[in-house]
Amino acid sequence: MSISCYFCQGQPASLCLQKKVTCASDHMCFMESITSSRNETLFVAGCRTRKLCSWMVSPVGRRSIVDQCAQCCDATSSPLCNGRLCKFNEKGKCRVCSGLHSDAHTCPISKCADNEMCFTGTRFIGGTKLRVFGCESTHMCVALAKAIAAVPPGRRNVDGDHGLHTCDACCIGNDCNVRECEDLATEMPLLLNMTQVTG
Repeated sequence: MSISCYFCQGQPASLCLQKKVTCASDHMCFMESITSSRNETLFVAGCRTRKLCSWMVSPVGRRSIVDQCAQCCDATSSPLCNGRLCKFNEKGKCRVCSGLHSDAHTCPISKCADNEMCFTGTRFIGGTKLRVFGCESTHMCVALAKAIAAVPPGRRNVDGDHGLHTCDACCIGNDCNVRECEDLATEMPLLLNMTQVTG
């Protein structure tokens, strides 16, 4: 009998959700979170032997680095169980600030409401590329993902948002809106598989 786990190698949660791996029944699913040099949460996931997993949770093997996580789970009764580890599919902690910014790291990380997702957008003013960061309702994000409803002209997702709108995107995952809007926009259809909201 084989087991199924999410698989990724140092990627954001939204990309990890696209990949799965099948492993031998004597393995367990694992998930590790790491913080990149850009302060972005990335994940390493897949399968590990039960022995290695037991070492990971022992006092000797336990990770002590702040804000990092390494966990295993038994996927024989719960396929893709590593999707529940290390705050992998956590939503609500996003870059949130007023106005336009050239660097995501100038915006603090805040918690969005339970019915919201992280949001970012690209704006151009006088040929300068700037970004907005904040929270957006899950219903609007699903509408964007379905390409059924567009952001109405002049709509302000974030206080101080203005300029030529060239990209709007939502994402799920801790600090996910630090990534480029255009990259997130290509992953938007995945939101339909990641949320139960039907719009």
